[in-house]
Amino acid sequence: MVLKDFAKEIVILKEISTDTTNRIQKFNFLAEEDDRTAQGQRAADVPAELQNLGDYNPNCLLYLCLFPRNHQVRTKPLARRWLAEGLVQGEQLAVKNMKILTNSSIFSSIQRSNNGEVRRCQPTDETFRYISQQSVSENFVLFCDGAAQPSQGKSLQAQVGRRLSVHPSANVQLNLPQDLSRLRTLAVFPAGEVNLASYEDVLDFARYQVLRVLDLKECAHLSEEHLRDIWGQVLIKYLSINLGSIAEINSSIKHLDQLETLDLSGSQTVTVFKEVLLLPKLKHLFGRFQLSKKDTFTPGWLLTSGLQEFLKRKSRLETLAGFVTNERLGFPQLLNLMKHLRKVKIWFESDASERNVKVLSKSITEFIGAGVTQPDLNRSLSIEFEECSGEY
Repeated sequence: MVLKDFAKEIVILKEISTDTTNRIQKFNFLAEEDDRTAQGQRAADVPAELQNLGDYNPNCLLYLCLFPRNHQVRTKPLARRWLAEGLVQGEQLAVKNMKILTNSSIFSSIQRSNNGEVRRCQPTDETFRYISQQSVSENFVLFCDGAAQPSQGKSLQAQVGRRLSVHPSANVQLNLPQDLSRLRTLAVFPAGEVNLASYEDVLDFARYQVLRVLDLKECAHLSEEHLRDIWGQVLIKYLSINLGSIAEINSSIKHLDQLETLDLSGSQTVTVFKEVLLLPKLKHLFGRFQLSKKDTFTPGWLLTSGLQEFLKRKSRLETLAGFVTNERLGFPQLLNLMKHLRKVKIWFESDASERNVKVLSKSITEFIGAGVTQPDLNRSLSIEFEECSGEY
């Protein structure tokens, strides 16, 4: 980062610190003991379910405004967004804040997994209304749906924000803020069947200089040009996109060396180059993947590619959900090298080779064995056999 960019980041961080302090005071978490009258007046405006939440980060609560009103918010991706933006420092604090919120009465519905863990949640109407008002008044999350109204004497064009939630509708002209250079989160949630032309200007990535979170999972299919522009967002940590007809992620992704979460779930089987697995900070990889022939169909490919040494010594990958097993070499040979893996999903295809099945069988045995000897690892394994024609 050049000197002027670094100086700009310092200014932004100072502004964030000031905004956070003001927000904490506004939410009445650090009120002075002798300020009881003002404290009581503020508390009267806060919904009852928010008054006794305890010690938590109010930014985590306000971040729920990013999603549409009736959206079922997935808790684990939400926590990863908090971390990517720097709203919480460390996974333990993210888990703590999530537990405080999910154990409260601020959600009208909660979906749990078989082990009782909260997977999805949706705020009550009163909670969502209140935090939306707070978010608008503080420019915490800017909304753009083509019908935005000026707030507090400021038009949307004049507002400067760090989070932008875009809800495009068919035949509605969007009115984006002019200055998006400080934007840290961009999320797009199309309303119904909306084609890409309705929000093409949102995908002008030259506007964004410090983007950390990019969620385009519900968008129409992106183009190769869009992907090239995304690879230029070198500070991004959380990326969720729908590739549509794009069949591969090439080596250009290596520029995203800060990336921690890559979510391509919902796309078809995607061919990835080894550079995806060589990303130094990648922890979570979601989708349906196979490794490129270019990286595997050469003698001694494991050694010559550098994958073996990196995956053994430096890889941080915890989630691989998941990969396909067919006739192609790749993930079956790499699975037992990834020592930090906690969650794995595998699809067997009808052309799965006997060689790959044998290698994968050994890797799965080791993966399960590690979970038995170290139960605190909380490992998860999911295997789909629907397309597997032979015995396993």
